[in-house]
Amino acid sequence: MMRAAAALSTILILGACTSTQPLKESDRNGITTVAVSPDVRVSPEFYYFGAGSSLGLLFGAVGGAAMAAANQGPAEQLRQFATQNNISIEEIVRKQFAAQLVTRRFRVSDGNADATFKLDVRQYGLSVPTGFSSDLVPVLTVHAELLNGNGQVMWSTTKRVHPLSGVSDSAPLETIRGNPELLRTMWTQAAQQVVLEMMETLQ
Repeated sequence: MMRAAAALSTILILGACTSTQPLKESDRNGITTVAVSPDVRVSPEFYYFGAGSSLGLLFGAVGGAAMAAANQGPAEQLRQFATQNNISIEEIVRKQFAAQLVTRRFRVSDGNADATFKLDVRQYGLSVPTGFSSDLVPVLTVHAELLNGNGQVMWSTTKRVHPLSGVSDSAPLETIRGNPELLRTMWTQAAQQVVLEMMETLQ
């Protein structure tokens, strides 16, 4: 229990480590159109903090598949589960970012643009919110940059949703296994919050 509390404390401390390079008014005035790069970087590591026993059985593995699952960590099994169900964290984050840009008086272009937003999903996954809970909630950290035509960074920020943010649905592992779309919903809710906080720095 103490180890669980320590791990969650580390997440919360990291969650406070966000920074922003403001967009100068002179730079903002020179922007008519923006693009959101389709190339979203994603951490190769799926973050998972929660129960790990019998995870292969929870995800329907039997026989040889169950033995193979037993040799994988819970995080890798969950990453594969998302992939098999066409749930893409990079697609979710990019979609939310592009949608909220429109509300900030930016004209989004799919072609040539004055500046380009680049996104980097530095952490994503699932975690229990406390050591006393069996429900899982999303974890998400995203870094964004706005680059001009010369590749210079005009604005950047890093925002995150941690296990105690309380911005999304929660569910036990068994429920997510039975309803993969719940995972998509949880990540979408987390992405909405992260992007909302990012947009507030673009005022």
